[in-house]
Amino acid sequence: PAVDNIIQSAINSLCGLEVKTRKDWRVTPDGDPSGQDVADAINYRLNQAERHSKADAACSNAFLTQAGVGLGWVEVSRVSDPFRYPYRATAVHRNEIRWDMLGKELDTTDWRYLDRNRWLDIDVAAKMWPKHKQLIERIRGGWGDFFADYNLDGGTMTGLMDSWETQRSWSVEEQQWHDSDRKRVMVHELWYRRWVKVKVLRILKSGRFVEFDPANQAHTLALAQGMADVITATVSRVRRAYFLGPHILEDGPSPYTHTS
Repeated sequence: PAVDNIIQSAINSLCGLEVKTRKDWRVTPDGDPSGQDVADAINYRLNQAERHSKADAACSNAFLTQAGVGLGWVEVSRVSDPFRYPYRATAVHRNEIRWDMLGKELDTTDWRYLDRNRWLDIDVAAKMWPKHKQLIERIRGGWGDFFADYNLDGGTMTGLMDSWETQRSWSVEEQQWHDSDRKRVMVHELWYRRWVKVKVLRILKSGRFVEFDPANQAHTLALAQGMADVITATVSRVRRAYFLGPHILEDGPSPYTHTS
């Protein structure tokens, strides 16, 4: 029988409408006309970033999957290569993302974690995490001759013994995170929240809140002059960790400033 794909034309029309009605990003002052000059200056830099980071193409690619399957992701990040534009926007395939299903807020403020997995060539991963170069190369070559090398010259990192024990006791199949034929590994980038108690400076006149920094002279001066007071609040802090199978490559606070 003849098959006529009706939904494809509908999705193509919808994606074409998204491109046709696309608008440049704009910053407007929040009810204060005197901030228009500042907004215009920010708009120039924002539109420049929108073009050079290829944000429009990334949003269109994510919109395609949103229209087709209901979910699309865009990653906005800094670029480590100094010869390229410092920011980039790329569409991320939905199969690379896992998130907290118990979260209710669409802006992710109550999500406990978001995990992205990505295949990397082993030589690239070794250069990204040079402290774990021996571990990554051992994963590529296997652990067969590990104990022979370890006992002969003693030049092997002692931490590799713990890594071998961790990997041996892990129940996830190796083929899910290690491709020996293609010489690549799957790295998980995990963003997760931790709740901490912090000192917060409350500005009495404006009602603004900023995290109290004892080394900041402006904070201590405002506190001494009675212009502000200090309260204790429980806030969330986002952390980022990288996993290679069962091995932790990196774990630390988020490199980006955030308040939630």
